[in-house]
Amino acid sequence: MHGNFLNTHGKTLYAHGNFLNTHGKSLYVHGNFLNTHGKSLYVHGNFLNAYGNFLNTHGKSLYAHGNFLNTHGKSLYAHGNFLNTHGKSLYAHGNFLNTHGKSLYAHGNFLNTHGKSLYAHGNFLNTHGKSLYAYGDFLNTHGKSLNAHGNFLNTYGKLHMNSEVRTSFR
Repeated sequence: MHGNFLNTHGKTLYAHGNFLNTHGKSLYVHGNFLNTHGKSLYVHGNFLNAYGNFLNTHGKSLYAHGNFLNTHGKSLYAHGNFLNTHGKSLYAHGNFLNTHGKSLYAHGNFLNTHGKSLYAHGNFLNTHGKSLYAYGDFLNTHGKSLNAHGNFLNTYGKLHMNSEVRTSFR
């Protein structure tokens, strides 16, 4: 693919960069972008109409010199690091953690599927049949697929970082 697409609900994604849409929300990015709830972002590499970087998860957006913080938007971005205490999501140097319908975006990698996805330097974990995107590889089949260009693992909340994918789903 020239990028890759992933669609979990009759929705489409376009990736000349990378897209991910899980609820009829579309994102376009000549770089990357993400939309979690009818909120769209356009960025020439990132989001935010203010400084070429931006983030929006619930109509709540903040930008601060490459650092996002939104307490009610459930998302934060800070120099490639996400952290959200009430958004149930965290990102830290290529490691994502999302526990409640929150999404994270980082360095050309998206994951948004209703808080059921994580991304961590080529390692994905999906806790509830959600989808993950990584390095131009998608996998979405109700949490039953894996793709290892990195390592994917989905076992309903069981994260396992192995050098190879050794788990298969029926």
